[in-house]
Amino acid sequence: MKIVLLFWKLKEWLREKYQSADQYLYKKSVSCKLMHLGENCSFPRSTLFHGENYIAIGSGFQADERVKIDAWDEYRGVKMHPHISIGSDVSMNSDCYITCIASIIIGDGVMMGRNVFITDHLHGNTESSALMPRERKLYSKGGVKIGNHVLIGSNVCIMPGVTIGDDCIIGANAVVTHSMPERAVIGGIPAKVLKQL
Repeated sequence: MKIVLLFWKLKEWLREKYQSADQYLYKKSVSCKLMHLGENCSFPRSTLFHGENYIAIGSGFQADERVKIDAWDEYRGVKMHPHISIGSDVSMNSDCYITCIASIIIGDGVMMGRNVFITDHLHGNTESSALMPRERKLYSKGGVKIGNHVLIGSNVCIMPGVTIGDDCIIGANAVVTHSMPERAVIGGIPAKVLKQL
């Protein structure tokens, strides 16, 4: 019985060491490609980055499973100049997706619930609606800027051209299509200010 227990503890210890080493190597390989990665950041192997050299992340960043951050510098032969800046102490819950062709700036201390979607572009504008979506050129009507200490609930969509002020709370399932002031409680589809803090 003691041998079985000892073997089981050894197996658990090796598994933890392997996972820690694997995580360390993955983080090192990603940090070499990113424009900037601050200290004390934590994200699992399931975190996916595209266009790493256009992405800057501050210290204390934490991501849960299956977070995806994309910066597109070319689509269908058109060159773009994306920039994603994520501040310090930002946390993203599982299945969040950020996609950028122009500019997405996220302030310090932002906390995101599950399945948050942030984009600064669409597949085409009204003039290209006759084409199939994948054949349309990407179109941005402006970058996205999220202030400091914003709480973003689960399933929130933040659309192109939106600025969100500091210290806002965005309720779950909101679709934010226009800019919001500081210290506001935001909710609805399309989102509106429900209360000023």
